[in-house]
Parts: sequence; C-alpha cells; structure tokens
Amino acid sequence: MNIHDDGNAAAAQDEPSTTLVEVEDGWGLVFGPHPPEGVEIFDLELLPRASASAATDTVSRVLGAANVGGQALQGIAQMQGLVRLAPETMKMLQTAKPLTSGGVNLGTLVDANGKMAHSIRWMPAGASGATAVLASLGPAVALLAIQAQLAEISSLVRENIALTDEVLKAIRAEQWAQVQGLHETMLKGVDEARHIGKVSDHIWQNFAGHEAQLRTARRLFESKVDAHNRELLKLKKHEDRNEYLTHHAEAMLQDAQGLLQAQQAWFTYQALRAGHIYAVAGQDDTDSGLLLQKVADDARVERTRDLERAEELLTVLTVHLGIMAELPGDKTIPWTKGRRSAEHVAQAAKVLQDQTAKLLHGFAANERGIQKPAIVVADEGVPELLPRVLRWQLGKDERLLAYADAKIGQWWSWDEWKHVVVTDRRILVLDKSEFKKNGSILDAIKMEDLRYVRFDQTLMNARQPAKVEVVATSHSVGMELPDHSRKEALREEIVRFGQLVQSFMHLPSEEIPAPPILDEGTRTGLEIAGRADSRS
Repeated sequence: MNIHDDGNAAAAQDEPSTTLVEVEDGWGLVFGPHPPEGVEIFDLELLPRASASAATDTVSRVLGAANVGGQALQGIAQMQGLVRLAPETMKMLQTAKPLTSGGVNLGTLVDANGKMAHSIRWMPAGASGATAVLASLGPAVALLAIQAQLAEISSLVRENIALTDEVLKAIRAEQWAQVQGLHETMLKGVDEARHIGKVSDHIWQNFAGHEAQLRTARRLFESKVDAHNRELLKLKKHEDRNEYLTHHAEAMLQDAQGLLQAQQAWFTYQALRAGHIYAVAGQDDTDSGLLLQKVADDARVERTRDLERAEELLTVLTVHLGIMAELPGDKTIPWTKGRRSAEHVAQAAKVLQDQTAKLLHGFAANERGIQKPAIVVADEGVPELLPRVLRWQLGKDERLLAYADAKIGQWWSWDEWKHVVVTDRRILVLDKSEFKKNGSILDAIKMEDLRYVRFDQTLMNARQPAKVEVVATSHSVGMELPDHSRKEALREEIVRFGQLVQSFMHLPSEEIPAPPILDEGTRTGLEIAGRADSRS
C-alpha cells in the first residue's frame, strides 16, 4: 500500500472516512465504516473486541482535537484491521510534515494498481495521536506485533500455490505431512478464537499439549536446512557447488518448505498462547503483561531466524536453477526416480522464495529482469546468452553498465579473449567457454576495493590496442581491448569504457600513510633542494 501526501488530493473529497494509524515494523491500523477497496486488509483475529473498541474511541478523540468535522467522526465506525506499508510508504510517512493540526496528516490511499483510490487521514508513528491509540490498547499492544505476522501466514495459506504442490506432491514424506497437519490444527484454533472473540480456556486446553511436537518438527527441518547451508559454505569451487545443488535440489526444496510449514505452525501456536495469556489476565496483572510481551518478542525473534535460514537456501537454489534453465545442454535435474525440468523446479523454488521474502520483509523479491549495458566494446555486440545468465549473478538493484570483449593479462603476456562486465558494484571477468557451460564467474573485483585504474589514451593515438589496468587491494587485472583503428564508433566506446572504470577508483583516507618524521638536517636539505629546483 502506498500513500501520497497531497493536500490538494485530500481536499478533493470532503471529510475522509478512512483513518490510518502507523504502528511499528511497517504496519498500519485502518479505521473507518468499511475496508478501503483495492487494499489487502488483514483481520485481527486475536485482538480482544474491547481493545479494538478502546482504540476506535481514542482515534475519534484525536480527530476531534484536530478539528475534524462531525461527519467524519461519525464515520469512524470501527477498526477494520491491519495493512502492510510498503517501504516507499514508510519513507514518506517518516519525512512528511503534518498538514493539519494535532499531528493528523491528509493523504491519498493508492490501490494495488497505482490508482488514487481513497482520501484518508493518517497518524505517523511517534506522533501524539498514534501514541495515544497504542496506549489505549494496553497490554494488548503486544498482540499487535504477533498478530501482524499471523495475518500474513493466514493470507499465504489461502494463496494458490498449485505449482509448488504439483512439484512437491511426489516427495511429501511422512514428516512433511505431519507438520502440515499440525499447521492445519493450529489454524483451526485461530478460527475458533475468532468466532468467540478470544482464546478461552476451553480452546487453549485443546491445543496446549502440542508444543513439544511442534518444537520437534521445527528443530528437525531447521537442522536439515542448516546442513545444506553449511555444506554450500564449505564448497568453494564452482563445479562442486553446482554438483551439490543439482543433485540435492529435491531435498533442499522439500526441507525449505518443511521448515516454513513447521515455523508457521509453531508461530500460530505462540499466537494462541499469547491470546490466552491476555484473555485470562486480570485488570492489574503485571506479571501476565510481562509474560505476554516476552512470548510475543521470543516468537518474532525465532520466526525471523527460521525465515532467514530458508531464504538463504532458497535464494542459492533459485539462482542455480535459473542459470541452468538458460544454459545450453541438459536442462534437467534428478527428481525422485526420474528427472525434472530445471525451469519447472526453478519456478517452484521461486514461489517458496517469494513467500519467505513476503513473510520476512513484507514484499516479494523483485523479478530479475534482463539488462542491457549502456557501453559496449565488442565487434559483434553483447552475446545474446550473457545478459540472460548474468541477471542471476547480479545482486539486488545491481546495475549492468558496460560490456567489453578483452584479452586479460599483462603487457608481456595476454590470455585469450574474455567477457568483461562492469556494474555499479563490481568488475567481472568471465571465461567464455566456462560461462557458456555453467555460468561461472572467473574473477570479481568489488568497486570498494578498486584503488587505481591506468587508461593511457596515447596508445590509441598511435593506433595500438587500448589497454586498461585495474589495481585492487588484492590483485591487479590488465585488459587489452579490441582493435579500433578502422572503427571510430568503437574507439568512442573504448574511451567511455576506460573513463567509466576510472570513475570508480578511490583511495580511502585511512590507507594514505602519514609522512615520516624527519630529523632537522634532512628536512633542511630537502628545503634547499626544493628552492634550487624552483630557480632552475
């Protein structure tokens, strides 16, 4: 969800009926007579009705103090639920200035299609209005944090993941089916609590005995995913990592999904536990309030840890399968008793990766689009395969800037032609045959490690091949670029390429040595020599 902070847009509609109160971790509470259309609203299944009513009354009082008209106050009918705030929305909320008195801002709610859908009022986190709303919730505010994640879990369960199910249906082991059953059982508890408005003793007693079973299932898949991540960390050679990923893709996908399912079942159990603690706590029960906060905090910490485990494994697997699907040759991997298309399995892995990213960050990872370099130093242009495979090797938001066909080495010994790629973060050297075979990177220099670039254009004036030498903290790389003697356009691209690489060189101040301490005689001698040089 996005919000445009626009006084004119807000004024276009009199008395906005929807109010958003920003709470921590990128979530907002939505108040109004009905949920705004085009925006995903998450229900607050475990939040007590009395707490929701108290928060609604507080919102009405805050709006009244901000001189909001009576018609708008009558429209604040109830708390509709939680909405996830996109990163760009969070930035806007943190930097915008209140447009009305009382710290209540005016803005426009934008739907999923980017169209301005609703004029709203919103209270930024930390402002007096938002603070008052959270305070009105009392101990139940701890339930908001755990409820936000539970809402996303419930939403993902409802999503259509037919592709993943189709790929995994042949490998669902007894352990996987067991943890799926546990998750469905926990969701039944949430549904019962939603039906009566609280986690009563009767509901809790029906689910309290599952904790040991849930923890065992979680630990099982944690250990499996950790084992994969440790093994990949040990394998330094590209061919060894490729072999492991190809032959263990089935187990990795199964174990990652098993961990996600086990974590979701365990987290849902913790949400029920937190809801029950609140339901049975007395009016001034400080101990129960502290326990509720600890249960919520511990659940979120362990949830984040498990999701990071799964994301690490799924990212590596998705990249490997994505590259494999692009390369010529065999595009299948071992699967149960036969083989499967790498592209098909890659799509299933991407579904799980997106679900993990959404649970962990609130939004799925961006699609890896094919980029075209702005500078090309090659007689025949950029090889068609290179950007398709390279997109899987680039980091998030890493931009492809230039491509060159170059011999790698030093002036006394030049190797055969290689691909050289320049991004805004790295200089990559690719062996042509190995890259075509397995998508591997021969050498990579981070721009932060780049210290000096030698690019002498006098050689070009002498009709000699241009040379670029890159000096980094660990090693240096020399490049001899293609013959430009009869191609003015290529010559211009070479100049742009050299200047681009030079623009990244830097020497941090901490690496510049301090001048040595000189004795008086040496210093005097240097001064005399300097004056003599200036007279000559």
